[in-house]
Amino acid sequence: FKLSKKILHYDKDAYFCLCYVPPEDSNLYRNINSTLFEFDFFECLNTSIRKYSDLGNVYVTGDLNSRTGELPDYIYDLNLDRYVDMPSCDTKASILPLRCNHDKHVNNYGLKLLNLCVKLVLSP
Repeated sequence: FKLSKKILHYDKDAYFCLCYVPPEDSNLYRNINSTLFEFDFFECLNTSIRKYSDLGNVYVTGDLNSRTGELPDYIYDLNLDRYVDMPSCDTKASILPLRCNHDKHVNNYGLKLLNLCVKLVLSP
């Protein structure tokens, strides 16, 4: 759904995506008669985010059944010095606190979610 920038007094409209992704071991993906047979939610989400980000700010919420454990939720080294002169800084991302997630498990959907986030940040 969309919230108008006029109502929010923002520069851009806000687009909200409410998601539910069934667990990766769900029979919905294995049943050849299911509309979700071999469906890639994260590819669909990537396409939708890119489409709507051209129109405004995009917010994704819901249950993605993505277990990321304690994997970093940031990109450690973007190598920005390839493009611009950067002041030397030896600390970089090491100053960020480590994640302390109670769920220590990682699943394929967690990896896909983190990969999606990286692609959205690094790709125009």
